[in-house]
Parts: sequence; structure tokens; C-alpha cells
Amino acid sequence: MIHTLRTTLRIAAWVALAGASAPAVRAEVTAFRISDLDWRDPHVFATLPGLGCADITNFDAFGIKGVNPALQASIQTDTDFDGQLDLNHIIVFDPLNPAAAGGTLLFGAAVNCTAPLAGTSCAPLSVLPSFSYDNTPALCLGPIAGTTSPYSPAIVQPATPCFVASVGTLTLNALFPITLQDTYIAATYSGNPATGLVNGLIRGFISETTANQTIIPEGLTGIDTIDGEPLSQLLRGGAGSCSQPSPATGDKDVGPGGVTGWYVYFNFVASTVPLVSATAVQHHPISSLELDAPTPNPFNPSTTIRYTLARASSATLAVYDAAGRRIVELTNGRHNAGPHQKMWNGRDSRGLPVSSGVYFVRLQSGDEVRVRKVALLK
Repeated sequence: MIHTLRTTLRIAAWVALAGASAPAVRAEVTAFRISDLDWRDPHVFATLPGLGCADITNFDAFGIKGVNPALQASIQTDTDFDGQLDLNHIIVFDPLNPAAAGGTLLFGAAVNCTAPLAGTSCAPLSVLPSFSYDNTPALCLGPIAGTTSPYSPAIVQPATPCFVASVGTLTLNALFPITLQDTYIAATYSGNPATGLVNGLIRGFISETTANQTIIPEGLTGIDTIDGEPLSQLLRGGAGSCSQPSPATGDKDVGPGGVTGWYVYFNFVASTVPLVSATAVQHHPISSLELDAPTPNPFNPSTTIRYTLARASSATLAVYDAAGRRIVELTNGRHNAGPHQKMWNGRDSRGLPVSSGVYFVRLQSGDEVRVRKVALLK
């Protein structure tokens, strides 16, 4: 379910940054929370009972919420009534100065943001990845020619005054985590001083391999036919029969390095939000190693673990119990640069099911270590 993503974010991660220098700490920041996020292109298709193959990108009928209706409910409301909005993305400028050439931008997930949407405040993760942003681009950001289809509503392009930031490889929680490469984010400043971001655009590329490995969590939209299916099966040009035929312009693209996949476009709107963390926001440049929170979490019977290496290197991914004993090694060997994922089925190295409880997923490459907590509930 959607709220499991928020639960994942709230579980404090045990993270060892071996050999890493202490991150910079800045208090003079301005934060914006994304209050509206829309998947624009490519559209998503699934087989619906009695309707056959249907476009579910904006579908909202018969008790079924498609991608964008479910996404808005997750971002804008507290569906489980715990006092927190369900899904949170924040953009932090350090500092915010639209009149200057640019600066440092931090983008990521908040631990929690209080409900209701109006007047919310957020506690950011203690460490957010930082990027350089540019306030003086010739063009803010737009679709790449030949990578979009004539869907409606159309992709909205930011206009000046705007910022543009290249964020490289990014895992974005758009109901379910998707890992995008060659990612850019841009938006138009609203107000002077800026109190909002409008016409926001996120543009990134998901390879066919990564889309094949990105599994739709069960119960996400109420559409049983997509539960446990790969994202690629829901996109035109992918493996699923429902995703055919392609429109004249096609959905499948060729990305960086000649890799096949899809350029994915999101529009967003964001408003300033107070940060209420006990300490100042800490940040550091993207390291060579990233480990995402397992999804779903808690899980039963399996969970997907996504991780990214900035360069080709050897890496080990293993699961440990609360006492620090290794339960199972999921992978150990040479990895190509870029995103990867493994599934843990809740079994040990002998293939026997483990008991309910808290476990730690540990990723190591060279001297760098990342750890995430995951809970198995039976």
C-alpha cells in the first residue's frame, strides 16, 4: 500500500559512512514541498475488468484510482489518519536567491509532513543529496524532441524566471519508487520573494532493464491485474500485450548510451514549507553508493531492494538479523555503474523461511557502507 512507503521513510536507517567526511551543515535554507505531482508521459495502461486495455494514467472511476488520482491522494491527504501526509517530496535551496546565478539545491524525501496540506510543516531527512542549480538558463527545461506522445493534458514547460538542476540518477517515489537516469528538475519561481514553484518539470530516463525490474506493489491502485507486474508491462512498447499498439509517434525511446527505455515526464507545483527538524539540514554531494529503502516495508512474503553504484565496482548486498548475524547474501561480485535491484523472499541462506522481526539490509562497495532497516510481518 501507498502508506508503506511513508512508513519506510520513518524508520531510522542505520547508516555507516566509512571514510566519508562530515557533511556540511547550513541553517539558511528555504524549503518547498511538492503539493501536486502528475505523471504526464508516457501514459500507463492496464487491463480492467469489463473494459479491456485502458489508459489508467488519469483514470478515476468504479472505485479504481489510476496513477495520478492515487498520487494526488497520497501527496495531499492523510489517508490513514495518523496526522501525517502520506507521501512527501521536498526541494531545499541553500540558500534561495533567484536574483543570483544559482546555488545549491537539495532534493529528496521528508520523514513526515503534518496534515492537513494547508499549513503543513515538514521534518526533512537528516541527509539530503545536493546539486548545483542554475537561475540563468537560455531555456528552462523542456521535452526532448521525439520522446513524447500527444497525450492530454500535455506536458507543461517551465518559463522564466526559473531554475534548472541536473540531478543525475534519481529514485523518485511516484506511488512506487522508480529509478531515473539523466534526470533534470526545473520550475518557475512564483512570487518575489519566491513563495512557490509552478510549472515544475522532472525529466528522466528509465531503461527497459530497470523498468523490467521495477515491480508494482500489491494493492497500489485497486487494480488486481497490475499487482506484482513489472512497470515495463504497463508502458507502450514494453513486454505486456495491453501496452500495444503504440501511437504513431511511439512511446519507447533511446536514452543515454543508446539504451532503450522511456523518457518519463512529471509536472509539479510546490509551496514553501517550514522545516522543523531538530538540527539544521545536512547535505553532501552524491556519493558513489546509494541504497534505497526496501519496498514494501513491512513486507510479506518478499521485498525489493534497489541500489545504485556511481561507477563499476565490486559490491556485496546481504541481510542481517537484529543481533548482527548474516542471514543471507543476496549478491557479491562485480557490478556495472548505475541502478540495480534484488528481491529478498524472507528466507535464509539455506532457503528456510525466517521469523517475523526487524532485519538490516547492508550494502558495501570498497570502504563505503549503506544500511537500511526492513521488517517482516507474518
